[in-house]
Amino acid sequence: MPNTYRHTIHDLHVLPAAGPLAEVVTRVNYSIVGSDGERTAVFSGYADLTTPDPATFTPFAELTEADVVAWLGPIPPHVIEALDASLAIQQRAAVATTMAPPWVPPPSMPPAMPAPEVSTPAQENTP
Repeated sequence: MPNTYRHTIHDLHVLPAAGPLAEVVTRVNYSIVGSDGERTAVFSGYADLTTPDPATFTPFAELTEADVVAWLGPIPPHVIEALDASLAIQQRAAVATTMAPPWVPPPSMPPAMPAPEVSTPAQENTP
């Protein structure tokens, strides 16, 4: 199964006003999550934005996640490579075991402890 990647938007930095525009997003804090179906790897970052064109400005209350992800553009190849490398390391770690080197003798087992003796109280003989 090929790895998949998706943006997660954490928060937006917003100016109350920028010229004639109100509530203008200036920074996007985000993560890109890569997944192989079982494991995930995360790249976190932020993008500073330029002042938008008033003719194409979308009011803050009307923004969608798709709008903001579009501002970020395609995921850069170096981020995909880093996510893929992290997933590969996790995959190897999931199947790897830790073993002593073959030249090191196995640890000796401590001698078995003897079973504790159980004593029964002495019974008195009564006539």
